[in-house]
Amino acid sequence: MMTCTRILTVEYYESMARQIRREAGILSTEASVDDMAAAYAEAEASEKAREGGESYEDVYAAAYDRALGALTQDHVAGRDQVAYYVDNGSGESAGIWWTGRRLSGEMPAFSSTPFRKCSDQGEVDGRILRDLARGRDPGTREPLVRLSGTGVRSVGYDLQCAAPKSVSVLAAFASPEGRSKIFASHDRAVRRALDHALTEGLIVTRVGPQGIHRLPAQEASAAVYRHFTSRAQDPHLHSHAVLLNLCVREDGTTGAIDNRDVLRHLGALAALYRSELASGLRNDFGFESIRDGRNFQVAGVPPDIIKLFSKRRAQIMQAAGEAGFDPSSNRRAAQIAAFGTRDAKDRETPLAMLEQRWANELSNVGWSGVALFRMAAIEAARVRKERDKKGSRLERARILAREAVRELEASGAVFEQRVLLRHLHEAVQCECDANETLAVIRELVVSKQVVRLGSNRSGEVIYSTAAMIEAEKAMLRTALEGRNERDFVSSETLERALSTSPAWPEGHHQAMRHALRRNGVSIISGQTEAENSRIGEALAAVAESCGKEVWRINRIKTDPEATEGMAPAVQAFIRRVKKGDVGLGHHSVVICDEADRVGTSDMAALIDVFSQGDTGTKLILLGDIARPRRDIAGAPMAALARALGVCRTADVQHQRQDWHRSASRDFASGDPVRALEAYDRAGAICWASDRQTALERLVRDYLRTRSASAQSVPGQSIGQAIVTPRRKDVDEINRRVRSAMKSNTLLGEDITVRVIPQGSRDSVALTLAAGDDLLFGEDLQVRGLAIRMGDRARIQRIQGDALDPTLDLVLAPSAAPLTTRVSELIGNREEGLPRIPRLQHGYCLSVRDAEGLVVDDCFVANLRGMGRESISTAMTRHRQNVRLYVDTSRVAVAPDAGLGDITQSGLGTARPPRADRVYSRAKAALVKRAVMDEARASEWKRNPSDFALSVAAFASQSPMHSSGSDLRTSARSNEELFPRSVNSNSTAQSLRDRMVERLSGPHYPPRISKVVSSSHVAARFSSATRHRRAAHQWITLRQGINEHLQVQLGIAPDVLYRFRSHIRTMRDGRPAFAHRDLDGQIIGFEYQGTGTGGEGKDAILGITGEGDLNFTLMGDTHNPTRIYFTQSGGDGLSLYQIDQMPDQALIVSFGGRPSRTVLGRLRELVQRYPDAEKHIASRYGEASGDVFNVIKGEIIDACGGNANLQKRELGVLSTFVNHPINDLAHEPDMGPTEQQQPQEDTRLERDHPRRPIPERERDRF
Repeated sequence: MMTCTRILTVEYYESMARQIRREAGILSTEASVDDMAAAYAEAEASEKAREGGESYEDVYAAAYDRALGALTQDHVAGRDQVAYYVDNGSGESAGIWWTGRRLSGEMPAFSSTPFRKCSDQGEVDGRILRDLARGRDPGTREPLVRLSGTGVRSVGYDLQCAAPKSVSVLAAFASPEGRSKIFASHDRAVRRALDHALTEGLIVTRVGPQGIHRLPAQEASAAVYRHFTSRAQDPHLHSHAVLLNLCVREDGTTGAIDNRDVLRHLGALAALYRSELASGLRNDFGFESIRDGRNFQVAGVPPDIIKLFSKRRAQIMQAAGEAGFDPSSNRRAAQIAAFGTRDAKDRETPLAMLEQRWANELSNVGWSGVALFRMAAIEAARVRKERDKKGSRLERARILAREAVRELEASGAVFEQRVLLRHLHEAVQCECDANETLAVIRELVVSKQVVRLGSNRSGEVIYSTAAMIEAEKAMLRTALEGRNERDFVSSETLERALSTSPAWPEGHHQAMRHALRRNGVSIISGQTEAENSRIGEALAAVAESCGKEVWRINRIKTDPEATEGMAPAVQAFIRRVKKGDVGLGHHSVVICDEADRVGTSDMAALIDVFSQGDTGTKLILLGDIARPRRDIAGAPMAALARALGVCRTADVQHQRQDWHRSASRDFASGDPVRALEAYDRAGAICWASDRQTALERLVRDYLRTRSASAQSVPGQSIGQAIVTPRRKDVDEINRRVRSAMKSNTLLGEDITVRVIPQGSRDSVALTLAAGDDLLFGEDLQVRGLAIRMGDRARIQRIQGDALDPTLDLVLAPSAAPLTTRVSELIGNREEGLPRIPRLQHGYCLSVRDAEGLVVDDCFVANLRGMGRESISTAMTRHRQNVRLYVDTSRVAVAPDAGLGDITQSGLGTARPPRADRVYSRAKAALVKRAVMDEARASEWKRNPSDFALSVAAFASQSPMHSSGSDLRTSARSNEELFPRSVNSNSTAQSLRDRMVERLSGPHYPPRISKVVSSSHVAARFSSATRHRRAAHQWITLRQGINEHLQVQLGIAPDVLYRFRSHIRTMRDGRPAFAHRDLDGQIIGFEYQGTGTGGEGKDAILGITGEGDLNFTLMGDTHNPTRIYFTQSGGDGLSLYQIDQMPDQALIVSFGGRPSRTVLGRLRELVQRYPDAEKHIASRYGEASGDVFNVIKGEIIDACGGNANLQKRELGVLSTFVNHPINDLAHEPDMGPTEQQQPQEDTRLERDHPRRPIPERERDRF
């Protein structure tokens, strides 16, 4: 186990009284307090003044009083209360310095660094530690770092490394020599982990304005204190490495530390520590280790003995159970539980007494120390014999590493580097030491079993496996080959079938047109499972009416809570096809329900079945591509949607306030932070100090709103709902709400029925009364009324037999009355399954059950953390009001640690009164930031193809080859395992900044062309080279919603999200649109310029690379029915939005006046789609009219006079005014970009340059 806690004082670790004794030269505890104080004062005065002078007497008196006070307190307390680690009577060691240096680049002489007095493995001097903790040089006392804006500075980070409990038990009953060996192995493992963190660049410092650049520290130091007891006085071997918040950079300057990367890699570092520890025990004692979850235990130590000496663990587990979380999966909450349950550590009991107590406890259960060591030796021999049958240690480690990779494949298609390393380290920790572990991991990369894909937005390196990449490639390749395959159903036949079908919503009609078009694979994404199910039924009916044979793949509906997803159903269908039980042909249509539950491997196998033998079968995938599925590997439906397109059902904006709708658009566009900040400013977020407070306020507000609603509209349907992500919390909130309603006499007399709640297969007793809300867990047909899974109802009256009572219900949201017996609320059951209804209380719903829900007032409980998708769903379920309740105690550990979590007593904080207000404001800001960071993080599954520029290019690649990886071997051999999390050289950024400054100057000299030899011209200026350069420039631009297009031009987030792969943002905020050739390859891009050019012409557009030889291709490039031709990408988006975002539309923009080359390629494009409508945009003005006529003429010539043309008028194109730097040169800035922060209070309302923005389209908070 390893934790990292920020600290504000080192008094918790190093005693001031101990420092006084050391500096007085009297370390014996038998000396009198007066003698020690006098010796200290004499040493202090002699250093600062001449003996006999007046100043000498003043310094002596002040030092004597200070020393006497500290020593007297120590004497009265028995021992200094702050000497937690060095003087507690339990055999704890004195602090030992760890000082490390990276072995890259030139460093200043060690004698000039602030750590020159911290010799590696030397004993910690309290004065030096305090000086460095305060950020000053221990020799000169000069400041080394700047104070924070609040004046509160973190002095360091407490990295705690704990040995497995079996190791601590063996150390407790070992001989003095044996205990020393165990301690030495532990100390080596701790230092190895610290060495690894430094050499691999995980200890980071910030430089530049506001710390914008992150660089690896070149030198750092920590004071390491070893412990041997827990607060429950059990044997517990662990060390506290106080990593000072101070480091030396590569250029010799000093700065503070950013511990973010250390926190991210704690799991991998802890596993590396355990690998080194297990290796030491194996070499010194012959002990063998066996895997115990993520940890290990020494073979032969009985579990009962481990439990006997784990009293502290039992306290934490009890607190975790009461709080409702699993500490093994929620490490942060476990740390909070540890802080909340710890008592003051006993500093009075000497180690000899503890050893006697431990021996008595061991004897009481029939064991002795000698017997423990004998059993460990016997079990080690047995385990070693069994393992030797499987090969050498390294061979076994390789097998374990490959198994760990397969386990990762089963849970995801891609994974962060820290997750990969943690799993691999944990898999081989019982076989290898740290260096051997790193070598095994490198072998996986060299053999291409693990492949680096790229980095995510947080800068974390992302990996996948060769098998997963090849499976996705095969799936996409087959699907792309089936594009525009044939007319499965003619337009006339389909429209005739739709005209005679029931009155389905128009959205369903659009979905059916999309599903039965020419592609071999079609994708439909609905918002809920119920909606997708209805669309599937409608599709099957229409396809059958068109003469098609329909097959449906779905789960067994009698087990809606099955966790294995759709895998069994898909695999069973594939087997039936291969056996010949299912015959597929040109007239076959296969509908796969809940395709978002199908993993990549199964989806690839399903599509491969259709490709064999040229069956010509149509495959339709139904699901929700926006919903993350944690129980499958990858998100193949999303990958296919990116390649082939998708039909999304309409999303109705039901909020009644304009700013609520604006916030909902922010949630939909992937920016929940901006929306949450708006709700916070409106007072709609309750920042509760703990879970209990959050729940009490939620229940109080819910009951108040429910009562007010019932009084204003008597007999109405259910107008309120509580939403939270976890079902455990759903059950607790339902109990709390019902208890409060019962106390307020809002419920009738109770009855009890047996039901099966959501998320369970077992029946439980459910208490019902008039006034209760119910949630249905399955589809029902009761007395002519259809009830869907997730629907709710309110009980108006209960009567009849107690064994099968009759309920008078009001269904939501239709408010339809229903009188039925409980036994009638049972859906279809297979023979042998119990006839018990799937019901539960419906006051609170999980986020999954709330999808598609619309109520007047919604209350959201964020008790365990909510990601982007969960909070976006929960915060958009309301018509009138929504309120979020956040338990800040689960995230308060990090801010509290940053503001002084560990203090003198180890239990509370000690700040001067004047700092309380500053502390409170800082803590509140940190808590809010932590919650916002959680909301910003996506819960979506990712695919390898997400890291490719083009899905088509990704699918057509040959088998993946590793071109070198950042996974490297032993840090001690200067080959690094961890990729550097930050750029270790700031030269490139500095050069880029200077270039921008010079290019922006008023008198930049003309560029002088160099004479280039003809032998290099072809290579430097070839088309392939320019294309690669253009693609590289495109990658450097920022992804995400462009604020200029959204705010100034009024483009809706849905439109920008739909074309997100074609639009990026330059460093100064200007939008850029990709120009592609007819094969889809990026060859340049257009961007919006600023100001005017020469001869009075508008310089409002610019083009890079070979963008002037092609145009944008945004939208449907397979079979478009409408094509927009515009001079800029912004014009195309505006027309597309004005026309209500039509399906099968393609936007073509030229970036100004098209050249002859572009017009030639325009003719080729038009000839591909002769039947499509052509909409040509024209701005007001003579020049624009000329461009319109040119485009019109080319289209007419290409279509032979049969072109379906429409002229669309637009206003004057605006210049870019969304950034204060409007006079930059008209070349795009290719520098690295930072994600823009949300706007502070409001979005400035700007006039649209082409047309007025309707009030409903303005984003105003």
